[in-house]
Amino acid sequence: MKKCSNCGRECEDKDRFCLICGTEFTNEPNAMPKENPGVEKLQERKTQRAVENAADEGRAEETAPNNEPAKHKKKAKNILILAGGIAVILLVLVIAVLILKGDGYLKISPDATMLVYSDDKEGYVYVTAQGSTVLLEAESVYQTEQSLDESQSAVLADYDYLTGSGDLYYMNGTTAVLVSENTSSFKLSDNGKGIAYIKGSSEYVTGDLYLYNTEDESSTKIDSGVKIDSVCISQDGKSVAYVGSYSSDYSFKGYKSINGDKPEEMGENIIPIAVSDGGKYLYYYEYDGYTFDLYVKHKKSEVKLATNMNYGSTIFLNEEYTQLLYTDDGKTYLSNKGDVKEKLSSSEMQYCLLPENGAYRENYTTESTIYVYGISDFEELVVVMNGSLYYLGKNFEAEMITDYVYQYQLSEDNKSLLYTYGGSLFYIKNIKKDRTAEEIGSDLDIYTFAASDDLSQVYYTDSDDTLYYKKGSKDSRKVADGVYYTYALRGSDNRFFYLMEYDEYEGAGILYTAKWGRFRKEIDMGEDVYSAFTFNGSAFYYKMSDDGYSYDLYCSEKGKDFELIVKNVMTY
Repeated sequence: MKKCSNCGRECEDKDRFCLICGTEFTNEPNAMPKENPGVEKLQERKTQRAVENAADEGRAEETAPNNEPAKHKKKAKNILILAGGIAVILLVLVIAVLILKGDGYLKISPDATMLVYSDDKEGYVYVTAQGSTVLLEAESVYQTEQSLDESQSAVLADYDYLTGSGDLYYMNGTTAVLVSENTSSFKLSDNGKGIAYIKGSSEYVTGDLYLYNTEDESSTKIDSGVKIDSVCISQDGKSVAYVGSYSSDYSFKGYKSINGDKPEEMGENIIPIAVSDGGKYLYYYEYDGYTFDLYVKHKKSEVKLATNMNYGSTIFLNEEYTQLLYTDDGKTYLSNKGDVKEKLSSSEMQYCLLPENGAYRENYTTESTIYVYGISDFEELVVVMNGSLYYLGKNFEAEMITDYVYQYQLSEDNKSLLYTYGGSLFYIKNIKKDRTAEEIGSDLDIYTFAASDDLSQVYYTDSDDTLYYKKGSKDSRKVADGVYYTYALRGSDNRFFYLMEYDEYEGAGILYTAKWGRFRKEIDMGEDVYSAFTFNGSAFYYKMSDDGYSYDLYCSEKGKDFELIVKNVMTY
């Protein structure tokens, strides 16, 4: 057995991907190219923050059901690329968004992009699901953040560890704009219209804080002596809160600048963690050198939510920052619109379950992991607590749906739920009306599954690597034997992709496709395929390049004719 470095789940030795969160096991033979020019020395950037806080979470709401590479692990997370020939899968999503008003959640854009490093292009390439590309001419990427709707992106590139700084770029999906050189750290706002960044001083601990407006491409200096990596920015990108007057970890002050106005002192040893538009809601820690007390300030009201919170606690915010869920001492609490805390559960919340296209972002701080979800309300939402599924109903009452399950997926309309338990398949038609699950497949020995957006069609493999197709409550239909791994194409086409005749030594196989569970021939140019996945309605695969150690990226919008998009991909 081996353990996933991202979510902590144990997997079989033969697995190349974590079946819970989709992370690829890069320590396998021939898993990645032997060389990785231009991306060394990136593993030192907060590795423990980006990995340990995700333990046991699985993030199955977006990754496990469709087995996509790690596009759902990247929001507000630093890019970590290991030197010595090991690369970490990274998908950076960018571009526009739609609002589902009925269910009140934010959708990621159909035009979002993924980020790859190409030796042929000598830089990082943003690739859309339509096959268009934008080049960022940089040798390495140190940190990247995306807006909540994933329409904008900010990147700190070519970071110099000797000076503690790099070049900050703003990406809007079509162009790369240089924001500032000699930048030590930054934060991108949820709407992508503002970037708070710090140009470091000689001691690399504090620096000058600036606000960048992405619409008119202008920067305004806010303050000096600001601690690096301490800034939080409002959703609209106009307000900031941060640690200033910093002399040591035991002597500093908290500050806020609302709508670009003159900074105001918040108090001694205050660590801001979130500020809403106009400073209407301020969440922060008060630190006495040993413990953290959590506060919320709303208008003139200041409420202490937790005393002596555990270091590294997890915090969840809704889109408007009016609701805060947090975990403390293994329990889950809520503060709604600045009110005192309310205990929701004696279990510890791990994450919210969202549809495949739901939007959220992560913010890793030294004190906590902060998740911002593109939802209007935490009521009537499926969440994961201690590995079990719960439903937060009206008044945030937590009702268990089922205890530990292996995989689960929400429908695109956020109404239906599909999950496996004990090798069987269970279905809930309308979560808001009735949480009773119908068993639609008994003793299927499901190893991993992928379902269509409406959950009506399911492909799954068993422990013998046999691929099956199941529609509704009908009996399963065998599709193929010896399937190495499964990948589903989402959308109206529902075309399914999978690898067969996989050569462990070569690290490649032949790509096949199926529709409605019928066996199909291999696709054209589908030999020597290293990995395949679907992304925003299009199908992609990586094929071994002629040089023998990099990969060429192919794309198909309709899942039939694939075109070469980027050559000699070294990191993805």
